[in-house]
Amino acid sequence: MTKRALLAATNYTGTSNALRGCVSDATRRRDTLILHCGFLEKNIVMLLGPDATAPNIISVMRQFKTDARDNDETYGLWSGHGSQIPDKRDKDGLGEIICCDNFDWTSKTMITDKQIAKWLSGIRGRVFLTPDSCNSGDLTKGIVPADIKSKFLLNPELQGRTFSKLHKIFAPVNVSLQAELSGCQDYQTSADIVNAEGIPCGAFSDAFEYVIRASKYKITYVELHRQITARLIKQRFQQRPQLDCSAAMSTMNVFGV
Repeated sequence: MTKRALLAATNYTGTSNALRGCVSDATRRRDTLILHCGFLEKNIVMLLGPDATAPNIISVMRQFKTDARDNDETYGLWSGHGSQIPDKRDKDGLGEIICCDNFDWTSKTMITDKQIAKWLSGIRGRVFLTPDSCNSGDLTKGIVPADIKSKFLLNPELQGRTFSKLHKIFAPVNVSLQAELSGCQDYQTSADIVNAEGIPCGAFSDAFEYVIRASKYKITYVELHRQITARLIKQRFQQRPQLDCSAAMSTMNVFGV
């Protein structure tokens, strides 16, 4: 079994949209993965600052998908800006995006929810994503929440045909081992802060580190979500993390620890 991680983050240094804590979110998560969660440094790809471009991120995503096997684990962190763009395929007319380092509102400087959903389709093994950005709650269109089961059956004779958005979501894609825990709902913003220890960070990513450390790195996805949410409420942040995962994943321990 191989555990792979892509940690991408940028502070947009030198721009009017500069943030403080995104890069430190990625470096702190790298340390957590290596020291406590069984990841090897050679299997962690860091794309920080100017390297956190859409082509670079997509290239690593594709390589990870090619390399993934049934017993492997793939983890992805994005810390940076997120936003929405017009998209008639969504019921609210808006699609979610992550804004890469050189973001200028063109398609080559963003990664869309549809691109992420396509990447998730058919990837082997366990997948866990934690985007810490605004509007991140609906970045993964292809993961069926634990309490939802499709009433749609795909006719084998129609395999490969184009269906409605709902049918695309529930078409037979292996989502049994996929989870996304996002920093906020798709209509909310995620806070960039300096924590009590003086570390610049995302409020969600900081709460993630606090909760997983307090659990001694053994905690289920559902419980991780519950405790992070409780901590953010206690700290009086308005953002509410969103967990989308399959029923099979909901009671598993995070990072397979």
